Amino acid sequence: MARRSEVHRWPAVPAAAREALQRLHAALGDFDASAAASAFAALDRAAMPAVAGLATLRDHVDRYEYDEARVLVSRLLESMRSEVA
Repeated sequence: MARRSEVHRWPAVPAAAREALQRLHAALGDFDASAAASAFAALDRAAMPAVAGLATLRDHVDRYEYDEARVLVSRLLESMRSEVA
């Protein structure tokens, strides 16, 4: 499980990944493994594999730690909002 003191510094997130991240966020909230896998495939197509911390996110999903994974997705989405603002 991720520690609260653990801080992920996300690089700029490609705009093409926004929809996939939103789908992943919803899938995790619904505990839907199939939809999460589909969203990860979309992230791969959006050149997200190079993003540091994505492996940690995948590990959480693989372990069915959806709440922890959802926190990380929320941070990615928030970083996208702050880049636009």
